[in-house]
Amino acid sequence: MRGKVGGLILFWVGSALMIILGWLYSWWMVPNIAEVGTSAMSGFIGILWGMAVPLGGVIAVLGAAAYTRENRARVIITPIAVFVLLFLLGLLPSFNSVPSPIFGIGGGLIAIAFMGIVWNWIKTRSILSRSERLGADLKILGYLCFLITAWFLCGLLGAPTFILRPELNSQYSSIESAVKMAVYNVFIPFVVGWILVSVGHLISGKSTRAK
Repeated sequence: MRGKVGGLILFWVGSALMIILGWLYSWWMVPNIAEVGTSAMSGFIGILWGMAVPLGGVIAVLGAAAYTRENRARVIITPIAVFVLLFLLGLLPSFNSVPSPIFGIGGGLIAIAFMGIVWNWIKTRSILSRSERLGADLKILGYLCFLITAWFLCGLLGAPTFILRPELNSQYSSIESAVKMAVYNVFIPFVVGWILVSVGHLISGKSTRAK
């Protein structure tokens, strides 16, 4: 019982960190950074804001692991490892030019991973109940949105808008085109994807609990 209470507390602390500091506080912080620069991120609150969502997500998952008491070691180690990896990647030196092979390899891995998800959906959908199929269908549509987001994100960072290479952006594209792609082709499908996956998980979870 004590572990479940502690797990719920951690979950809500992590969620509050993401929503209050990561989301709501950003409505003030982002315009402030645009006005005075990264000096707005100095101090404890500024530093904490910079890591609010990743850190809050890790805390929320740790709380969920403590609440379920199932495979806690694996569930606890994984988000911590991801957080440490992201932190270490942030310490790496900057690139002087766009590392095209990294984007190319990463894009291929994303496509292969998506194919694996769809193949698993094909093989398992027929054995699911009606409500479970609905949950699975919504999740696959969400993953499709993530794939679309990844594709247009490549187009935003590289060809054809070259937002990471201002000299090519001014020659072959424009900031206006980049903003349009970022809003309509990247951000909106990304948000829709998260909503579909979330609703799909809720439906699948409800169907599992009903058995």
